[in-house]
Parts: sequence; C-alpha cells; structure tokens
Amino acid sequence: MTRLIRWPLLAWVLGLAACTSPGEDPSVGKIGATPTPPLEIATPDWPSDSEIDLTALGRLPKDARLAIDESPVPALVPRDVPLLEAGLITTGEHFYAFSATAGVSNVAVHATRAAHRYDHVEPPMPGNRAIRGTDGFVGRNEGIWSATWMERGVAYSLDLECARLDHELCKSERYLLELVESLAYVGGAR
Repeated sequence: MTRLIRWPLLAWVLGLAACTSPGEDPSVGKIGATPTPPLEIATPDWPSDSEIDLTALGRLPKDARLAIDESPVPALVPRDVPLLEAGLITTGEHFYAFSATAGVSNVAVHATRAAHRYDHVEPPMPGNRAIRGTDGFVGRNEGIWSATWMERGVAYSLDLECARLDHELCKSERYLLELVESLAYVGGAR
C-alpha cells in the first residue's frame, strides 16, 4: 500500500518540477504576478576604527562581540547598559541584527545592505522625522514602536516593544528616539 501512495506522489512532484526551467522565475507570465527584481547590494561607507565605541563593545557578551566581526554592515547597538549586557548579535550575508530584552522592554536593531528596486515604484518620499541627521520614519503598529532610516549606505531599523503597552517607556516615541540617537558603532567585517 505504501508503494502505491509513494509513486503517484513522486510523479506529481516531478511533474511540478518540469513546469519551470532552472533559473526561470515561476511568477513570470502569471496574471497579477510581479517578477522579483534584481537584488542590489550596497557597499557601506564604513566608519574608521577610531570611531568604535570600545565601552559599548566591551559591555556586550563574548559571543556577541565575536559575531560583530562577521557583520557585513556597520554594527550599531544601544548604549543602554542592561540592553548591551543582554545583547545577541546575528549576522548573515547582507545583514546584522542586535536584540535584547531588559526589564520591560525588548529592543531589536536590524541593518541590511541589500535592496530590491522596482522600476515602476517611485523613490521613497521624505521621512516623517529627523533621525541621526537624516530623514527617517517613526511609527507604531500593534504597540511596537519602530524607527527606520538610511545611514552610511545601509538601511537600519530599531523596534521597541514593552511587556505592557501602558508602560512609561512605550507611551510615546520618546524612548525609541533616545535609543536611536544613542546607538554606538561597535565594528563589523569591513
């Protein structure tokens, strides 16, 4: 009985695989489908080594300090000591992420040098806030405050979530903006 089920299933999977050629975008030609645009990879404008905040770097856990050396973008972390001491760093081919929970707040910083550019989409409009000397966006969704901006050719975001929506840190955007402005450069792979 098991063989009777396996062969039709295998034939169906092979039939699906035969529908597209290797490297062909399966959405091309489908009504309403938009092909995935090419990925653009920015080259970050790296800060000098003398701009590394050694105090902030030294407060990160050992594993996080080691992971920073793999970051393909300038790694920024909050200077808040409890957040630094609880910090985790994750890196990938085009991104890095910092995350930490301290007290009632959870903070995440993400950065990427990769972007998809759509020919039919206009360049972004100016942001709604001045963030770190440039235009950026601040918003709130489901109680989570977010700030996004471009810096040194890299897209950054910082998210702030509180365990309780009525906590003083999350009643307004004030603490979010303080965290963003306090971000310290701690290194990267260059």
